[in-house]
Amino acid sequence: MKTGVIGLGAMGAPMARNLHRAGYLETIWNRSAARAQQLGRELGVPVAASPAALAELCELVILSVSSDEDVLEVVEALRPGLTAGKIVLDTSTVSRETAQQAAALLAENNTAFVDGPVSGGIEGARNATLAMMAGGDRAVLDQIRPLLDSITGRVEHMGPVGAGQATKAVNQVMAAGINQAVSEALAFASALELPMDKVTVTVKHEKIHAADCAECETRVGKIDSIDREIHIEGDLTDEQRKNLMRIADKCPVHRTLHSEVVIKSRLA
Repeated sequence: MKTGVIGLGAMGAPMARNLHRAGYLETIWNRSAARAQQLGRELGVPVAASPAALAELCELVILSVSSDEDVLEVVEALRPGLTAGKIVLDTSTVSRETAQQAAALLAENNTAFVDGPVSGGIEGARNATLAMMAGGDRAVLDQIRPLLDSITGRVEHMGPVGAGQATKAVNQVMAAGINQAVSEALAFASALELPMDKVTVTVKHEKIHAADCAECETRVGKIDSIDREIHIEGDLTDEQRKNLMRIADKCPVHRTLHSEVVIKSRLA
């Protein structure tokens, strides 16, 4: 199945590399042309002149972009190159409503849409061990499952279009809850006057195993023993950010939200 990838950031680029190794990658496109040209030279694949040009060459188009607005913008840009029978798979983390809007737009081209946000972070993208939560027609998902084996470790069909993004929202709230537990644990350790340099090393080690056992993605990337910052990396929709803030409001932390969520213990 000839496949094109749009969005060559931290997640999209390693997915494109794995698709290339498996023999599926036909072409790529990225808003920043320099990044696309660099990866194109690395892999020896052509860079499409536009999303529509990419769509003309491919049976499957995979999106990995940053926001709800980006998804809808790219979908509109794809439409002139889409024909009946083609499939668009969106691996971005966006809202359920955005997935449903994208599907409705593509239906006008008789093009199938699957929302397939992923969990596993950059390491999972590199190692092709991502967990995908998919929404859409099961028959369409089954059609692309052999290809998905080259970029994921697990694919679960969650229901109709939007169900994948709804499941990812659950995943993000779960991650926030785990972060709250880690924050409270560090505050408790500080109150007990424990050696924080040792505690943070232990917490980092145990955090990884706890996340693995729960099969959820916490993406707690850093615990600093001096100011005890905890970073949750990842793309959050506005709805997911609000959910995280509601959870954080219940624990003694100061919140700052930007491209990543930073939670700092008041006892630092």
